[in-house]
Amino acid sequence: MILKVLQRPQAAIYKMKAIVIRHFGSKEVLEPAEMPDPEPDEDELLVRIHAIGINPFDWKVRKGLVRRVLPKKLPIILGQDFSGEVISVGSQVGDYEIGDRVFGTVNALKGEGSYAELIAAPAKNVATLPANMSFEEAAALPTAGLAALQALRDKGNIRNGMDVLINGAAGGVGHYAIQIAKFFGAYVTAVCGPENLDFATDLCADEALDYTKVDYTKLKSRYDIIFDVIGNRNFRESVPVLQPKGVFITTKPTFRNYLQMLLTRFTGKKSRNLLMDINEDDLWELKKMAEAEQIRSHVGGLFPFEQAGEAQALSESAHLRGKIVLQVLS
Repeated sequence: MILKVLQRPQAAIYKMKAIVIRHFGSKEVLEPAEMPDPEPDEDELLVRIHAIGINPFDWKVRKGLVRRVLPKKLPIILGQDFSGEVISVGSQVGDYEIGDRVFGTVNALKGEGSYAELIAAPAKNVATLPANMSFEEAAALPTAGLAALQALRDKGNIRNGMDVLINGAAGGVGHYAIQIAKFFGAYVTAVCGPENLDFATDLCADEALDYTKVDYTKLKSRYDIIFDVIGNRNFRESVPVLQPKGVFITTKPTFRNYLQMLLTRFTGKKSRNLLMDINEDDLWELKKMAEAEQIRSHVGGLFPFEQAGEAQALSESAHLRGKIVLQVLS
């Protein structure tokens, strides 16, 4: 394997710092550790990480909620999203150079995640940093941005003039979903907590509903797309407020939701489950949208690398505005 390698300073020979779990449990099981530096394959980039985006999947792995799908034994490094600087380029990677500023995401199920100083990332999972975004803003974007884009565009077939309701509109995926729906020309109704109504309208939602006072399933309005970001509603109760060919999209892959998806496949009103696909084209699409100022990241919590436990606790509380980010290098 031939790599184009940036000469790293002598002080960097030691093993990289990472945050790992050696068993499942509360935030206290997150611990700092020295781990072997990753060795990138021919189709990968070695990236020095500047910032890390926190996702709910991170603490679900930590708590053991998805242990059956983890192919790697503990200890593992958590994390999916990152931004940073390329320090070596695999021989089969032609579009990147040492020093490029990039953002991207990795498959967290492999257990070789982004809570670290270095990451070996497949080139197909990264894009260059939007010119108008900081490392912290870019680290917030990949997973949540991809989820919002693919839900509305691919599952909902969103088009100009549609009426779209987003349940859970103030969080990571939700705050991008508002902006992406507006990009496609939709009329957007955002459902969120009372403390986030102004935040939703600042993101250009046409209406913002306080979920503590309004049950959207009881409204007289009819929607072409209902995107249930937080997964606390279901297709059956949403049917009365869907247009005749409306689509209900959920991020919660339960057996019931899969059954609803199959049963509505050939009906007018449809239920769809979102399974995010990491792909280079969509990361570059998010980059272009950011540079055109059609989407922006709101970093609602910024923590130092060593406080990953506190960052995950905030994510787990579900009282979020935008995304939570760990800062590795300032």
